[in-house]
Amino acid sequence: MHATQKLQPSDEPLSLYAIAIRHCRERLIVQPLAWTNRQLELLQCSFSEPSAASPALQSNFICPNDGTIFLNNFFRLQPIWPTWPSRETAIRMLLASPDCPLEASINLRVYFGNRRSKKLPCSVFYPRCDNSSGEPIKDVSPVAAHIEYNHIASLRQARFLPMMLRPNPPVKSIRLILWKRHSPACPLKDPYIVAILIALAQRRKFIMSECGRTIGAETIFPVKLLLTSDDRDSFHLYSANIPSSFLNMFENPKVPPPSDAVTVVVKFLASSQ
Repeated sequence: MHATQKLQPSDEPLSLYAIAIRHCRERLIVQPLAWTNRQLELLQCSFSEPSAASPALQSNFICPNDGTIFLNNFFRLQPIWPTWPSRETAIRMLLASPDCPLEASINLRVYFGNRRSKKLPCSVFYPRCDNSSGEPIKDVSPVAAHIEYNHIASLRQARFLPMMLRPNPPVKSIRLILWKRHSPACPLKDPYIVAILIALAQRRKFIMSECGRTIGAETIFPVKLLLTSDDRDSFHLYSANIPSSFLNMFENPKVPPPSDAVTVVVKFLASSQ
């Protein structure tokens, strides 16, 4: 086991390739399910401590199509459907039913080097657009994503603890070590959440570019993610303002990162059952 070298504030910014070369004994360029706090440290990303959301975010919204029936089902059916797929489906019905202002799709992709990409399972929400003209709609940027924490844990378990056709205790022991090493101590600060936020920002930047809008290094892409879990008392809302200069690192891994760090703000929303 080798010691990892921490970046000092005085160190000049390094590109992703330069970071990988400097820390060549570590596997740093890996898929998001294998990200740890080490990747967040080198990307200069961090989580804030969870705090209560402002009353404006928790205000009651009541109308004939407010999705309350789906939210009630979310809690009523939880003892019957305790799995994460049913809860993710309930959230999609709540936020993106036909009469709601949002539409939903499945999965994002995070891009590295403009060519390689990795699928990130999650729910993605877009503003619902009137397409009565029949013309394709290009300017539809995602506004937020949602994922169940048990979904992330399931993906990580499948990645590091796949089914084996034959028992092999030594291999199983190694995989258990890797699985524990890549499972965050604090589920609310899972690096996979940061990967989804980055993928959201990449998607928003791509759509803005396709629409011919000017994108400068100072352009900011605000992104949000809703995290639900077995906790019936609260949801967690993540938000980040990701600059275009930060995304340039992934488009061109030879480009150094911006001097400003990216902070993911965590708010918890109380749920009323």
